[in-house]
Amino acid sequence: MKVLPAIDIRGGRCVQLVGGDPGRERYSGDPVEAARRWVSEGADTLHVVNLDGALDGGGDLELLERVVEQAEVAQVGGGVRDLSFARRLVEIGADRVMVGTRALEPGFMEELSDELGRRRLVAALDCRGDEVVVEGWTEGSGVNFYEAVERLRPLVWGFLYTDVEREGRMVGASAEGVERFVEVADAPVIASGGVSSLKDVEALSGTRAWGVVIGSALYENAFTLREAMEAAS
Repeated sequence: MKVLPAIDIRGGRCVQLVGGDPGRERYSGDPVEAARRWVSEGADTLHVVNLDGALDGGGDLELLERVVEQAEVAQVGGGVRDLSFARRLVEIGADRVMVGTRALEPGFMEELSDELGRRRLVAALDCRGDEVVVEGWTEGSGVNFYEAVERLRPLVWGFLYTDVEREGRMVGASAEGVERFVEVADAPVIASGGVSSLKDVEALSGTRAWGVVIGSALYENAFTLREAMEAAS
């Protein structure tokens, strides 16, 4: 299982949002320096989120490009609401583009898949229980992840599964929830949300998830990236 350090960017800074709440922001630092750090410590894939885009529809593409160019592989999301922005992310070096809010909109992922190719796309399904939530985790979609996966599987490389009740809280990952998602997905699944210890990483490695995103635990030095990579192997 791959370990993907998270680089969440808001207002030009590297931050973490507790439970996705922009009013509960932790950490402050240079996203480019964070990217360099994780790559120097062994990461070959970075998970980059343009929170300005996800929350406000903005974002600094120049900064995103400087972050992305540090990594061998980078998946980038946040604010992908039209084909032109998705194209720009690919142009600045994103290997995979993550799509959240609009992924469930009829026709949108079909358009992206036709234009960019499915290998470039990750459907980011943020879940509260079995329901997919959208608009920066503020609204329920009325769609459960089983239905969403069935609809999106032919159009994407894989899925990002985020447990929004755990994200940024360091309360422990839900291996059971990830395993249920993996069983349904029949495609690469990257787990996100709640990792607080190496035991969490070890538990997730047993779910057959392709990868795990780790943010808060790394930034708070709960363990090193190298330790996480060893626990995931």
